[in-house]
Amino acid sequence: MDQNEFDKAQKRRISEERKELLRSEYGRNFLFYLDNDDDSNRYAVEELNRLLGGVGVRFSLSRVEEEGYTLHYLKINVRENNVKNIRTRYAGRTKNEIFLTLDGKESPVTVNMVKSLIDGQGAENAARTLGMSKAGMYKRLKASLAKRSGDEDDVIF
Repeated sequence: MDQNEFDKAQKRRISEERKELLRSEYGRNFLFYLDNDDDSNRYAVEELNRLLGGVGVRFSLSRVEEEGYTLHYLKINVRENNVKNIRTRYAGRTKNEIFLTLDGKESPVTVNMVKSLIDGQGAENAARTLGMSKAGMYKRLKASLAKRSGDEDDVIF
C-alpha cells in the first residue's frame, strides 16, 4: 500500500468515525413532570424551540399512560458540544464582568480570587467555575495583570 492509498484509507476511517459519533451523540435528556397538558404548554415549547433550537437545546412534551393515569412531561435535550461551541464563539467581544457568590453575597471576581481558584481546584475546574475555557481564563488573567495598578485584590478579572 503506497502513501496515497494509506492517506485515503485513513481519511475514510476518520470520516466514518465522525459520522458514528454524530449518530451516537444525542445529548443529555432532562425530564420534568407537568401537572397538566394544555395549549399554553405547547405554545411555550414551540417558542422555546424557536429561540433555542439553534444552540443545541430541544424541548418536547411527552405523555405516558400508566395504570389508568396520564402523566405529562417536559423533555429537554441538550447537546453539550453545541452549547460549548456557543460559549467559545465570542472571542474578541467586549468582556462581561464575572460575579461569584461567596458566603451568600455576590461580588465581582478579582485576580486574587482567580489565582486562589486555580490553586485550590486546578485550572480546568477553576475555568469551569468561571464559565469559560481554560485558555480564555489565562488570556483574561494575563490581560488583567497587564492593566494592574496596585494590589491584585483590587484588580477586577
